[in-house]
This record gives sequence, structure tokens and C-alpha cells, in this order.
Amino acid sequence: MTASLLAAGTTQLENVPDIADVEIMAELLTRLGAQVNRDISNSTLEIKVPENIGHRADYDLVRRMRASINVLGPILARCHEVDVALPGGDEIGSRGVDMHIAGLTKMGAEFNSDHGYLIARAPKGLHGARIWLDIPSVGATENILTAAVLAKGETVIFPPAEMVFDQVYNLLDYQLSPAKIEEKQLWKAEAIARKVVQSLKSPGLFAIELFVDQNGEILVNETAPRVHNSGHHTIEANYSSQYDMLLRIILDYPLGNPAPILPSAIVNLIGAEGYSGEVVYEGLDEVLKVDNVFVHLYGKTTTKPGRKMGHVTIMSNDYQDLTHKANKIKHTLKVISK
Repeated sequence: MTASLLAAGTTQLENVPDIADVEIMAELLTRLGAQVNRDISNSTLEIKVPENIGHRADYDLVRRMRASINVLGPILARCHEVDVALPGGDEIGSRGVDMHIAGLTKMGAEFNSDHGYLIARAPKGLHGARIWLDIPSVGATENILTAAVLAKGETVIFPPAEMVFDQVYNLLDYQLSPAKIEEKQLWKAEAIARKVVQSLKSPGLFAIELFVDQNGEILVNETAPRVHNSGHHTIEANYSSQYDMLLRIILDYPLGNPAPILPSAIVNLIGAEGYSGEVVYEGLDEVLKVDNVFVHLYGKTTTKPGRKMGHVTIMSNDYQDLTHKANKIKHTLKVISK
């Protein structure tokens, strides 16, 4: 609920429990300027956040629920100032908010306390930082993560991948990366992807699926805020894989180099028609003999028609060679059963 304060607009939550904490947080968000509509019968909650929100969380609410301190990060990130009543008194260190303060201070905030209120200011906004919590703290983690959403950071873009789909199973048949598209389309695709990610106002790794229509226009289809099947080739084919990049983001290390080492193709390994049961990979030995081919099996013990069981990454400087090897592997490596 507190994360809704990060941006103006409407947030809808489902499966919301009917508990006192939700009622108290709804009242707190209302005092901060939001409009909260709760439908207990459907377990839903709608939060409408205006362009301008308040920056003071009063003691009469914070004392009733210690989790109210979680407005600290979002309000500070959004307004660059926040006054939050200390959950239990004037002594900061003894009230369990010292790690919240330490983390946000590393991100550029300045703190003091006055008459039972924790006062934070960040006139220049927040910035990224490497933060280590002395002991595990859910509340401190939540405040630091939500504050990091609007902190200044860095963006890198992996080269686009061209995806060819199996029309029967609606799964990836094979893909090529970098995609062979016109330079102007590449620039436009990167600009659109960057704008989409920036509008989400969140650190992380995002896969943006785009369509190029018959007129050459670029259209956004969907966004996945995670490592994605379309990025599996980066494990071998790029200097920094999507997994390496995600760890760098989490640990606040410098972002890696997303450039390709070599162009690559991916072939999905799909359960063949007519086979169900204990899996057998027919032709695996032959595929493993091919240079610059990397087989990834997902450890699933049983197969069925259309089930994704793994993928194969192929690397080559020659796109014709990539396509040839991809088709050869599709016809050589079969996912069948005993």
C-alpha cells in the first residue's frame, strides 16, 4: 500500500485481507492526500494518489501500527522531505529505525529528530548506493527498496532479439540476436524501451516485447520485470549475462557490458507430439559435438507434447550459419519419452 505513494495515479490491489493494519494504513494514506476505496466483500482496494501528497505521518496512527514507518522511503523519494512519528518514542536507536536511517543516509538523506518525529530531507534527491544491513530487517529493506525506485541511477540496454514463434504451441521456436532490423528501427525500439522502463519508476531488469508492423512502426506488446527466456542467450553470447546484470543491480555494483561477444541463436526444446512420460533426449550426443553450441536442460524428469524442457544456444559470426545450425538442431535433438 505504501508503494502506491511513489507515483500519481491509481493502484488496485486484490486479495486484500480484512485486518486492522489495512484499515490503519488506509487512514494514513488518506491523511497524506490519497483517496482509498475499499471493497471488503471482494477483498479489493483502490488507491488514488494525487500529484501532490503530504509529507507528515502523525503519531496517533503510527503508534497503532509500527509498519506505518514504511511511508518513510516512498514519501522521501517522492517529496524529498518527510516527517514521520517515531513508532514508540524519541530514542531513534532503541526503536529499531536506525538501519532505515543508515540506509537512506547513504542514499543522500539527512536526518534529525524533533519532539518524537523523525525528520528527513533530501533536497537534491536520492541516489543509488551500496547498502549492507547489520541484521535482517524487513522494514528497513522495504523502506530502502521503495526509496531506491526514484533514486538516480544508470540504464543499459541489451541488443534486441528477433523471436520466431511456433504457431501451434505459441512458444518461441527460435530467436536471433542481435536482431537484423534497420538502424532507425533499432534506435526507435531502444528509445521506446527506455521510456517504458523509466515510466515504471523501478530499479531492476526488464524485458520489453515489441512488434514491428508492416509499416515499420514499433509497438509495445508486454513487459516482464525479471530475467526472461528471450535473454537466455546472454549466458554465453554477451559479456554480461542477464543474470550477472541482475546481481549487479541487487548488489549496487556498476552495471555490466551488455554487448554481444558473438551473434547468437536460441532453439527451444519442446516435448514432441505423441510422447508423454519419462523424458529421453534423442540426438543429444550429436548436438554436443557441434562447436559453439550450448545445451541447457531444465531438469524436468517427465515430458508431454508442447512442454518446454530446455533450450540450446548457438554462437557464430555468420547469420546464415546460425540459421542453418538452429534448423539442424531442431531436427536432430528430439524430446521424447521411454
